[in-house]
Formats: sequence, C-alpha cells, structure tokens
Amino acid sequence: TAISSVFLPKVTAMVATNRSRKEISDLFIRTGRIQYIVLAYILSGFIIFGRQFIELWAGADYSDAYIISLLFFIPLTVPLIQNLGITILQARNEMKFRSVLYIIIALVSLGMQIVLTRYFGGIGCAMGVSGALVVGQILIMNVYYRRRQDLDIKTFWKEISKMSIIPIVLIFSSMLVIRHFFALDSWGKLILGIAAFSLVYIPLFFRFSMTDEERNLFISMFHKIFARS
Repeated sequence: TAISSVFLPKVTAMVATNRSRKEISDLFIRTGRIQYIVLAYILSGFIIFGRQFIELWAGADYSDAYIISLLFFIPLTVPLIQNLGITILQARNEMKFRSVLYIIIALVSLGMQIVLTRYFGGIGCAMGVSGALVVGQILIMNVYYRRRQDLDIKTFWKEISKMSIIPIVLIFSSMLVIRHFFALDSWGKLILGIAAFSLVYIPLFFRFSMTDEERNLFISMFHKIFARS
C-alpha cells in the first residue's frame, strides 16, 4: 500500500488535466508489476516454508494455521497488487461502488463463515472469508475496473502471468527438492532453507521476470540505501 499511496498526487493531476485513460491504465499496470515483485517473493516463500515455520513457532497442533493463512494470503494478493485502482477511484471521486460492494462482501462473508465453521472449524471460517474475497475483490472489481474505469485488465493479467512463470516452476521444484533431501525441523535448517531459496529465486526473478526499467529502479534504490550507510 505504501507503493501505491505515493501515486495519489500524480493520479489526481492526471485526472484533473484529462490525461488519456490509456496513460492511467499503463501506470496501473506498471505499479501492479512493482507491487507483485515484492509480494510474489513473500508469498512464494510462505508457500514453501510456512508450514515448517508455524510448527516450529507454535507447535504441530497449529499446523492448520498454514492452510488458513494461505486462504487469506493468496486471494488478498490480487487486491494488493491492484490497489492503485483505489487511488484512481479516489482521484475520480468514484468510490461509491467499491464501498457498497465491500459492505456486501462483509455480509456474505459473515454468512458463509457461520455455515462453514460448523463443518470445518477454523478452516471453514477462512474459506468463508476467502470465497467472499475472490468473488468481490477479484472477480467483480476486475470487471468493474475494465468496464467502468476503462483499465486494461486483460493486459494487466498478461503481464502478471508472464512474471509468474519462473516463480511457479521454482516453487514446485524447490518444494520437491527441499522436502526430499532436507527435514526442516529446526530453526537453523529453516533459515538455511530460506537463504538457499532466496539465492535461487531472487536472481532468477530479477533476470527473467523484471523489465529493464524495474531492474534499474531496484538497483537505484539499493544504491541509495548503501550510499546513506
């Protein structure tokens, strides 16, 4: 959210000066890609190491928390990489639809939780929230962005899909290798596993999933950090 929040003055200026919807849509896509660079790494790491982390931290009795977390994390990733859309709606003073939709999402989610919790416990509660998020924040909002806000959602998801090819392959290959050869049953082994994953994931993502503009952006950011230190 910190990434998209800094764009509010720029988006407001673009709307006020009647800049084309394509320019605003292109900014929406570029910002979503940058947010996805950060979130894809976090989500991929949690998919691979989350269960071991939870069991080491809280004990094996809490292993269901891994499934519950994923039911939240995966659908929430979409509105997080699209939250420049909220900034665009604010700049255009068109927040009514989203506000009403979120009230409906909350009510539908509550009803689903009451029913599903009886049969599946905590996982059922998470399923109720997750289902409402998928229908409301992902499906309906993407249709709204496309039809009413004229954002190029099709290109947005093409870009995200291209960025995801290497991480998806890496996730499953890493899971197979790590779980086959290593038992991550201590904090030391878990930290080593995360470090090994990072050493493979970050260079591959940097090379195959990022554009030259995005690489230069992150390189310049680290240069500034090291220059200050």
